[in-house]
Parts: sequence; structure tokens; C-alpha cells
Amino acid sequence: MSTKSKQTKRELFPTTRDSSSEIEAAAVCKGPQTKESAVDGITQKPEAVQIREDEEKQDGEWPENPTGETEELDSTTEKCSEADSSSEIEESTASGITQRLKNFQIGEDEEKQDGEWLKNHTWETEKPDSTLEMKATVSISQSYPTSSKWTKNEANASVDLAEIYSNLPSYIEDVMKGSINSCRQELERVLKTPDSEKLTVNTPHILEIRNESLSPKDRKVLTKIDEKYTASSLPSPPEDSAVKNFYYFDCEHVLKMYVPSSNLSWFQTQTNRYTRWIKKIISNDYIGKRWVFIPSFRRAQIALLQWPHDEVMNDDSTIRILVVRPSEFDAYVRYCGPHFPVIRLPQDEIGVGYARYWIQKIALRLELQFIWMIDDSIKYFVEYDPNKKPPRGSYKEFRKRKFGLVFERIEKFVKETADEKVPIVAMSPRRFCVRKPLLEPFVCKPPQVAVYLNLRKLQEKHVYYRPELKTLEDMIFGYECEQRNLKVFMDNRIQVFDQPWNDTGASSPSVKTNTQSS
Repeated sequence: MSTKSKQTKRELFPTTRDSSSEIEAAAVCKGPQTKESAVDGITQKPEAVQIREDEEKQDGEWPENPTGETEELDSTTEKCSEADSSSEIEESTASGITQRLKNFQIGEDEEKQDGEWLKNHTWETEKPDSTLEMKATVSISQSYPTSSKWTKNEANASVDLAEIYSNLPSYIEDVMKGSINSCRQELERVLKTPDSEKLTVNTPHILEIRNESLSPKDRKVLTKIDEKYTASSLPSPPEDSAVKNFYYFDCEHVLKMYVPSSNLSWFQTQTNRYTRWIKKIISNDYIGKRWVFIPSFRRAQIALLQWPHDEVMNDDSTIRILVVRPSEFDAYVRYCGPHFPVIRLPQDEIGVGYARYWIQKIALRLELQFIWMIDDSIKYFVEYDPNKKPPRGSYKEFRKRKFGLVFERIEKFVKETADEKVPIVAMSPRRFCVRKPLLEPFVCKPPQVAVYLNLRKLQEKHVYYRPELKTLEDMIFGYECEQRNLKVFMDNRIQVFDQPWNDTGASSPSVKTNTQSS
């Protein structure tokens, strides 16, 4: 590197640390971390060091002294999430990155903190490139380890999606053995089993829900009065809030559904003797509104469902529907029913792939073409610009964006390609990770956390989330889209910060134990 380049780098990243400290900082983002650097033509891979939870502020701030501050930027290959590959910026030269980042720091007076987009954004005119291709590997998850049989490279650091997809029956049998979702034949038997026989006290999920000694330690997330553009948990409902607005919805399986009075106007209903049915969405005007489906497990009292409203995202434009397991249906109706419709899944003992699969089927039966599928843990969205770092590196303070603007942007990109030969069928923000420079506005990777879907195009190519999968369901879904000539993208301009839950949802002991023991 030239003397001038080194000087520019020191101006951008003035703090220096020894190599052990750099490795220690590598766990800032989610997923297992490794760091590669080229020395005399030899790639060295120091072991990743896990830092303690109390060292992670989880506050949306830039980490102090991030890994790579004193290294050549073209050698940076840290993995920031399960969907990241380790080669995003390998092709760029250090001088090229320096040139793009020369105006990285901006003053506080330029940040309006009004939830609106930055003016003159570096990627203002960029659109997703349909010629981009998805890689066949993703970083292995530390939370949900994958057998070496399905990993790639000497260190087994990447999950081989191509190998899994080409051998799905074998993968399902290997990873899901001993589980009720070990094959599609079992799923078919489950759907024919009476409800009374499904909720056995022996299933780990039921034990986990009903045993008070196993109550989750995760607690409600509350926001400060002056904290804008941030989601939080719902307030506790009053004791007399329960209204018996129970209905049924025919979707190849009779699904029980609770609809609050405030949302009944969205649906056409029918009463047959003693049974009330949801027949369809009442009109095209309502079909054209924003439909958000939220799968949730063990978070009836803590899920981040109190979203900040704005001109685009509000009760008039947006309806959110919770999709939950039978054993928790009553709890969700109790705590969330006053605010949101709640749908009861047919079966209890199956992971999030099953919930996502049924969400697709439910939405299609309602004749919806576009929907959001959003996790119950999203807290806020931030805007990233490769040439404009926020003051003090604080994304939480200066770069949070209105939910409605985020939704509107991604919806626009997906809908614009709906009639194209190679349409975008799924798109999401990037999971929050700003430790390393991002050089491309969009990346062709499996979307996560908050996904906007074109259901009609997915249905035409017979692509659904795999109901057998407890984990990697989003990775396999994204890869299958790519194989069917359908595009999926992550938007690097928008990044989503989701609450790091410890023992609920996909982090529940029953889910992790069952997966890891397979």
C-alpha cells in the first residue's frame, strides 16, 4: 500500500489495536466469525474468539475499534450473518475503497433525525441487477450447527446449499430424524390426526409451554418516550378485553381464527348455524393494502408488535396477522387479540419452515399476490450510505428510518419486476451489520427477518418454504428460487436490527436441542 493510502486509512480509522484485540472484536455481528488476511501470499485464518454477552451493547452503535481497522481493506472477509459470504469486497482494491469512503464522516447538523431518507444518497439511482447470481454456500450458523456432511471447505465454515438442495430427502432424514417433520408422509398423517391427539403432553414444545419451571427469561422490550421509529412490546391488556370474535377459515385444513372488531371490516364473513367463517377479503381495495404475516412462538407477551405509525404504515394501510401454534393460540388471543387477527396452525410440533409454508397457503387462499412475512423481533430499521458515516458512528441515534418508508422502497422494487421474465420474488433489508464497508447496493442472497414476497410468481414455479425444516428454511427457499429463475435480494441501503432473544421463538431450548441433537 502506498504511503498516501496508509495516511488516508489512518484518517478514516485512527485507532490501532494489536492482532489479538482485532480478533476479539470480530464477534460484533451475528454468526460465527473468522478473519482472513493475506501475508506474503499465504492466507492465514486465526481462530474466531467469542466475546461475552455483557460486552455486546446491542445498541445499534458502531463497535469500538472494529476488526480490520489497521489491515488492508481489500483483505477483509468477516462474516456478518448467516446469509453472508466471505468475498463481498475481495475484488475491490484498498485504494478504490479509500476513494469511496473519503467523505465517510458527516456532521451532526446534516442529520435531521426525522426518519426520512438521506439526501443525495450514494446509491440513489441504483436498482437490483437481475444478472447477479447467488452463491451456493452460506456461512454456518453458530446457533444451529450443521453436520459436516452438508458443509464445504476444509474448516467446514460454509453450509453447502447446492448439496442440500440436490439431496433434500437425505438431508431431511439426517437432520430431522426423530422429529415429527422427518418426511412429508408424516406431515400428511399429522394433518389427518384429530386435534385432541396432536397435543400430547410428551412433545417438547408442549412441555416447554405448560411447565412453569421452563418459563422463558426473555422479557418485554419497552421504549423511551422520546425514542422514535422503534418497535416495542404491547402493553398488557385489561382483564375484560376478551371479545369472542372467533371464526374459521377453510384452507385445505379448517383453521381457527380470531379477528378483533377493528379488523372485521377487511373480511367477508358467513354464519352457518353455529359456525362463523372468514370467506375472503372484502374487496380489491383491501387486497391492495399492506398485508403482514408474523409467525410467532412463546412470545405472546413480549413480541415487538407495537410499531411506530407514520404516513405510509398505519392501521388504515396495513393489517398484521399473527400465525401461531395450537398450544399457544389462547395465549396470543388473550394478549394480542385486541390488536391483531390470530390464526391457529394445524400442527404444533413443527418449526418455522412449517409456519412460513402455511402463511404462503393462507395468503394465496385469500387471493393476495404480495405480502410481507416479518419476524416478531424487528426493533428498528437504519439507513446505510458507504460514503456517509453518521456522527459518532451512531446508527441508532441518527439513522433510524420510518417503517413505512422502508416498506414502500422494497415493495416498489419487487412490484416493478412482477411482469418481467426474471422477476424479483423476495426481498429484504440486510440484517444490521456495519462493521465492514458495503460496496454494493444490493446482493443476491436469501432474504431474512422482514421479507416481501410475490406469491403469484412463487406459486407459478411451485416454490414454497419447506415445512419440514426447523432451520435453514430461508436459505433453502432463497436457493430454490435461484434454481427456478426467480430472483431474491437483500437491500444493503436498509438494515434491520432485530431483538437478540435468548430462549423464545427459534431460540427456545426445545427447538435448539432437537436440532443440535439430530
